[in-house]
Amino acid sequence: MGRVKKDETGMLNNFDAAKRLMTTHNDGSTIRDKLDLFFIDYDLIPLMIQENYLGSNPPNNASLIDLNRVAFAADLISTGDVLNQAIRGRGEWSLMPNLGFNSAIYPCEIVKPFVHFPKFPEWLGKNSSQRKKYRELRELKSVLSV
Repeated sequence: MGRVKKDETGMLNNFDAAKRLMTTHNDGSTIRDKLDLFFIDYDLIPLMIQENYLGSNPPNNASLIDLNRVAFAADLISTGDVLNQAIRGRGEWSLMPNLGFNSAIYPCEIVKPFVHFPKFPEWLGKNSSQRKKYRELRELKSVLSV
């Protein structure tokens, strides 16, 4: 009986997948390989890319070309947010590869960030705090209205 080789992307966690997307520009990875990395966690990977794509390029050496690349990557990430709303709101799941390309793969190819270890998205912590405050405000309102 032949040995079964485990799928390498199945062994990666979210941080490893995001790091590979941000560091594998000339390693021969195909778009399909990069989409596989995106699909490890299609909710968290775009947030990690958004959190980390700016932090790797030194601002002191930024040229106009670099700023245009960063602006284009930001535009792609915002387009990815619109696609995500269409997927979640209208159930258009066939747009998932487009979401991966716009929100993770293409911005990394344009900006070519390099990070040793991706930071966890700060937005998740801020969103959690905002929801907690909103919940406490609703509870306070219901107590005071009695």
